[in-house]
Amino acid sequence: TGKKEPLLVSGQYGLGRVLAFAGDSTWRWARMGHAAELRRFWRNSVLWLARREDLQQQDIWLRMDQRRIPPGVELPFELGVDSLGSRVVAADDLRWEVKLVRRDAAAVAVPVRRQNQQWLGMLSNLEQPSAYKLSATAFVKDEVLGTAQAAFQVIDVQPEKSNPIADITQLQRLAAMTASDGGEMVAPEKLAEHVRDIIDNAKQLEVEVQVTWQFGRSPGSTWLILTIISSLFTLEWFLRKKFGLV
Repeated sequence: TGKKEPLLVSGQYGLGRVLAFAGDSTWRWARMGHAAELRRFWRNSVLWLARREDLQQQDIWLRMDQRRIPPGVELPFELGVDSLGSRVVAADDLRWEVKLVRRDAAAVAVPVRRQNQQWLGMLSNLEQPSAYKLSATAFVKDEVLGTAQAAFQVIDVQPEKSNPIADITQLQRLAAMTASDGGEMVAPEKLAEHVRDIIDNAKQLEVEVQVTWQFGRSPGSTWLILTIISSLFTLEWFLRKKFGLV
């Protein structure tokens, strides 16, 4: 930046992740006595890009495919326990305690189900935009094997809410496009007066309605056609009988 401060920008679209870092050469950190921080920085960056940022020192893991979702979307997650050294833990002996924590609300228990050697869960009813944290603790009887956590966000991304300020330029453009039909830009303080003008002008408005008429379409003309045809048939029968043609 202008103040010579480093920038780290992250982005996510679907399951893909991008990380952009603007700073001085990081190899200088080790020369200044920050070798541990240098290794941690690049290790965490690579783990985040590979979607393994929740890789714990212990063998309890919690995995989510997405960390930023819109309201109302269901979010699946997976739980598992890798081999704890030489100790083998049977899947039947494991018990999970999973809790969903919101920043301004109490923790809520989340059920999970077993599938082979891992456990699956589903987060639903996430309607409130906020920051959430999912915490999972594995037990063998009363012994705690470890805990894994994952943070995610519910973000309201509705386009109509992205800019709460009215776009005056766009409104003026729309009014100009419909000016020939009465489109006009009206200030809020003149709205009541403008509505009254519309009501008054509507009373004096003359609307030309084009009416088409086709013989035989209306009930009156239909009966007239029927009467004429019937009269012609009757006249023909009368003449044929009079002159002995029948």
